[in-house]
Amino acid sequence: MAIIEQAERDAMPTAFEELMVRRALNRGRLQEPDVDKEWALMKSSLDGADRHEVELQDSRTGLKRTVSRISLTILGVAAAVCLVLVMYDVAEPLFHSRIELISAIEQPSEVVIAASDGGETSVEPGEPLSFLREPSAAKAGSKVRELMVYTPRGTTCEVTLPDGTLAWLNGQSRITFPEQFPADERPVKVSGEVFFEVAKSESQPFTVSTKYFSVTAKGTSFNVRAHSEKDASLALITGSVEVAAPDGKKALMEPGEMAVLGSGQMEIRQVDTYPITQWKDGFFYFDDNTLGEIMMELGRWYNVNVVFERPKMLDLRFHFVADHYESIDEIIGRLNELSSAGITFDGETITVR
Repeated sequence: MAIIEQAERDAMPTAFEELMVRRALNRGRLQEPDVDKEWALMKSSLDGADRHEVELQDSRTGLKRTVSRISLTILGVAAAVCLVLVMYDVAEPLFHSRIELISAIEQPSEVVIAASDGGETSVEPGEPLSFLREPSAAKAGSKVRELMVYTPRGTTCEVTLPDGTLAWLNGQSRITFPEQFPADERPVKVSGEVFFEVAKSESQPFTVSTKYFSVTAKGTSFNVRAHSEKDASLALITGSVEVAAPDGKKALMEPGEMAVLGSGQMEIRQVDTYPITQWKDGFFYFDDNTLGEIMMELGRWYNVNVVFERPKMLDLRFHFVADHYESIDEIIGRLNELSSAGITFDGETITVR
């Protein structure tokens, strides 16, 4: 369990790394100073300038010197150009700073099943798991054992819950649920990414709790993403659900909508849900995603380090589809064909230059 908890802490970049990425991206939006252009503009403005001389007095010696207005203008422009160059030179090292977007982690090689009473076992990745129980609910006040299923990076797992609900866990995801649901509700807890097809039951609402939001449904299908506050979201495929943010704000969602819940705020958007759910069928499906988002997913799936040597490359966008079972070299090769990013892999680290 300690390895699993550490893996979840390492899922996203640190706060400092995110700050550096934001700073680098902001600098990346500034244009490099065009010194030749500015000098040409300055010369043009001087063609009709007043070239009369002015008299300046040295504050230390009291001596007066005569200089032309054009000399003063040239000095002022030169100082401004030097200031721009100095500021740009200071910014350049940060702009080209090396950003580690995601790191490889120590993790179990198999899917882990753990129980609240201390029992723990492992199963081969790809093997469906079933915890289906007879409809009889747990007795009120009785102590029910909780079960937890964890998938390491690079694998998915199909889980049948006690009520018949189907849950697909993406890599580096966890679901916790009672071995037998109580009579009045079906509570589960989730971290990472999980797709649900909820068994219909009017008398037992199905509730999903994450660190960033909660969902209530009776019979529907939806995708929960909760690796971090930054990517916390809920996409509704069929039926209807009520989503609640930590601040108490609630919304009733319709199919084709996504609730985005980053930074404690909730925003409902219309989305194409097809790309969102393709992971459970074994595909990476990126629809106008940034290279940063793509590399985060690849780094997590293949459990490798991802480094950007030029953070402005994070903003490049792609429409890109790949199979989970393609090699990382094959995927990088096709990405390089689509752009001039210059992506390499040395067996441990993906580097974007």
